[in-house]
Amino acid sequence: MTGLFNVVQFFPDGDSELAAAKRHMSGANVLIISGVDQGDEIYTNDLGSWNVTRAKAACDRGEAGPIWGLSFADLWTMNKHLEAEPAKMAALRARVKNDALPLEPLIHVMRETPDGPRSYMIDGIHRMHLIARSMRPLPELIPSYVFEVGKDEPFRVRLVRGDGVAIDPLTMKPKEERK
Repeated sequence: MTGLFNVVQFFPDGDSELAAAKRHMSGANVLIISGVDQGDEIYTNDLGSWNVTRAKAACDRGEAGPIWGLSFADLWTMNKHLEAEPAKMAALRARVKNDALPLEPLIHVMRETPDGPRSYMIDGIHRMHLIARSMRPLPELIPSYVFEVGKDEPFRVRLVRGDGVAIDPLTMKPKEERK
């Protein structure tokens, strides 16, 4: 983000701070980030950005509902193209004891699509890569939290310029300019 904006301001609690920011800061050279504290883990895909730190805390509080067993094969087919960061893979391997692979539940959010509701993984790709590379036989099911459509709002991350234009987190351009 450096070089694109002169000022980056974090507003951790969402719209009330965002409204205050818009009153005090303006212009296209200001980036307002809401829904995240410095140091929080964020995941971004074509649909948006999520505060994974907050999503994990919501799961720990039981706000995600029950843990579902989702098809490992289906999830791997849909997500294997996602990169696994070498440092995170090394840290995950270091946590594995006696070849017991970590199976903390993955985290998914449901989103409405033209084809109906669809599940999108926002946490767990490194566990999936480790399982796919190390575990034989592969598990049939993998435990996953699934937030229903709209239940992910408390951990959505939004990027807005000071002049109110929403920014696409993948391109760092105004959303309508995304190509």
